[in-house]
Amino acid sequence: MDGFLFALLLVATAAGFFLGRCSSKSQSSPNRLVAHDPYLEGLKHLLNDQTDAAIDALITALEVNQHTVEMYFSLGALWRRKGEMDRAIRLHQALLSNPKLTSSQMQQAQLELALDYTHSGLLDRGEVLLKELADTASPVIQLAAGRELVLLYQEEGDWKKAIAAVNQFCDKSREQDNSHWRHMQVHYYCELAEDALAAPDWSQSDLSIKGVSGPPEAVCIAKQWLQQSALIAPDHPRALLLRSLLALGEKDEGASRDALRSIKLEPGLCMAAVPLMATVIGWEEDVWQRISDLYQKTRDVGLIPYLAESLYRKHGSQAAIDFIVQELLGQEGQQPIAQLIDVAGPLHYESVRPVLREILPFCFTCTHCGFQGRRFYWACPGCKTWL
Repeated sequence: MDGFLFALLLVATAAGFFLGRCSSKSQSSPNRLVAHDPYLEGLKHLLNDQTDAAIDALITALEVNQHTVEMYFSLGALWRRKGEMDRAIRLHQALLSNPKLTSSQMQQAQLELALDYTHSGLLDRGEVLLKELADTASPVIQLAAGRELVLLYQEEGDWKKAIAAVNQFCDKSREQDNSHWRHMQVHYYCELAEDALAAPDWSQSDLSIKGVSGPPEAVCIAKQWLQQSALIAPDHPRALLLRSLLALGEKDEGASRDALRSIKLEPGLCMAAVPLMATVIGWEEDVWQRISDLYQKTRDVGLIPYLAESLYRKHGSQAAIDFIVQELLGQEGQQPIAQLIDVAGPLHYESVRPVLREILPFCFTCTHCGFQGRRFYWACPGCKTWL
């Protein structure tokens, strides 16, 4: 379907230009032949399935006016989406060399070319164009360039520049809801804090035992980054989890518990937050209820061992075993485990506990694109969305 639409757009572009040119030429010079008109040549190449030659002919004969420039922008964007980066770059460079472009059209062409560069991996070239547009272009183009600059620095892992770019963008878009960009900005602060420390592996349960630590100067730097993040979003879950882990590393369990109690449990946080809460806070009624509510939303099998532990502590072994069997029977793909536990005869929960978290591990699931994995990610590897 993409190929068909692509060819259709090229045919429409070539045919439209060809007819327009023929009409204008017939009015000015009725007897002039158009056999060598570049648009006609481009259409011939296209009909002969010579796409590259058709593109060259159309770009060479580029004629821009208020009726055609948007078609060229659409064509360039289509090539970029299809991964035809060389063609998109050539088209937008040709547009920029055309003296008939208005100022706004020139800025749009610069923005499109910057996107071509960043999608091609030419981040330095894209950065130069985007910074110029973010400073000097019209308000609409400034905002678009500002958004792309944030994403460019994120792609590079240059967190300090990304933070500055978010500030610049938000200063220029005060009437808009910038909560999404501020949320990302806190992640950038957390990345800087983790870079200062021995970065935690959020997939490992032993984080809840030892926390994170490092040289005193590194811990001090990490705390400074987290303090700055708190000025933006004091309830950001990642920053709160990092504060809890830092407090654990310093043997301050009270501060660790306080940070954890401030976290709003959300579906994507199961793997990172629940083991820490269960170990540090303990099995208070509030913790059990929050994890139970989370399980009702997600049906994440990784939560079953924690809920079973809570039932065991309150109601004994049989209540925990019955809960495990009942829940696994209702989970697709987990029935064999439930049946194995059920037919093994009377079991004591303590004999099941050592392997429960191994056979029922957490699974990372991106709520945006559905990507799944056994490791925890703050930014989904599939769609790059921040949790």
